Amino acid sequence: MKPLNRASILKWQKLLNTVYNTIKRTKLGLWVVCTIILVLFYIIFKQWEKESYLPPNYDVSEFKPLQPEVTEDFPTTFGESPRIPHIIHQTYKDTLIPHKFVRYVKTFAKYNPNWKYYFWTDESARKLIAERHPDFLSTWDNYRSGLNKADALRYIVLYEFGGIYADIDVENMRSLDRATMKYTCIFPPEPLEQAILRLRLHYLINNAIMMCRPKHPFLKQMISALPHFRPMADPIDLAGPSFVTSQFLLYNNITGDQYSSEKEPGTDSSPYFYSGSLSSAHENGVYVPNTRYFLDTLDTHEPGPRMYQKMCTNSLEKLPLYQQRACADLQRRGIHRQSSKYVFTIHNWSQTYTKQEGLDHLSEPGPVDIHLIVPHAEIY
Repeated sequence: MKPLNRASILKWQKLLNTVYNTIKRTKLGLWVVCTIILVLFYIIFKQWEKESYLPPNYDVSEFKPLQPEVTEDFPTTFGESPRIPHIIHQTYKDTLIPHKFVRYVKTFAKYNPNWKYYFWTDESARKLIAERHPDFLSTWDNYRSGLNKADALRYIVLYEFGGIYADIDVENMRSLDRATMKYTCIFPPEPLEQAILRLRLHYLINNAIMMCRPKHPFLKQMISALPHFRPMADPIDLAGPSFVTSQFLLYNNITGDQYSSEKEPGTDSSPYFYSGSLSSAHENGVYVPNTRYFLDTLDTHEPGPRMYQKMCTNSLEKLPLYQQRACADLQRRGIHRQSSKYVFTIHNWSQTYTKQEGLDHLSEPGPVDIHLIVPHAEIY
């Protein structure tokens, strides 16, 4: 368990002295004193336990991190035109955005005021597909939920127009201009510890935020594959992050052995896992960035954090090395972590994948029309 630092010790020492002096003044009985002390120590222990993701006989220095530390801003070039168009795409079933997400949507217009903003509804999405991908229309109409349609739509709009797609629970923290210069396609992974401990995968390419040039062959491959995955039962396999990850492996000719292997540390800060032989800066390449830039926040809904702690502290020696390293990374940074100053976006994990009925029940005061949130929003 993580030792208390000097500041914490002094804080609790001061609190105990205050309690002791109060007891002296009020002449409370010994049993009251003991009860208060036991309660205080219980609080200290639970706080200490909450921050621990390694058994006390292990040290984080024994384990190599899953990715480099971010000490520089996102890789970019200067004096050239963007390789990814300055277009933001977001989607919902209609133009009325649940109140919970309004403040997140506003951030994209705030930090990117000169970008185009395309908003996609079920109606405008079907119109686009009927016009430009008529062979896909039958698959679209037969999807079991709106979630499946939302997943598929993001690949189609990026293929047709290029730009950046973001879920409405993603918050933008600064201008995205820098991210559009060096690479033609960027697919961030979700926090590595989360994929490793929750799903027992070495990594999972997420689709909550992604960006690409139009007509990129990776997007074309995914669109072509979507009908074959429609029978899948789990939404993440059907058209979600697991689907994206499987297509990423196929696109880059990454075999099973290579999936679990590591590349040599490069000049950038991308994760250590092997991501194919094609240069990420190639016209047809796909860049996988360090999670610190786009998807650094963990899903803190239970049972995730409790499960991670139980795995890491109770049976660390039984875990494979890649999961031990994930436990060490959790110990280094914790569950509720401070974002890097270079972060572009924060994912707020609304857990739509576990709520098949949609997002309506999450609305607070009432939905807000997208044109009141982003006045220059365009609908196809």
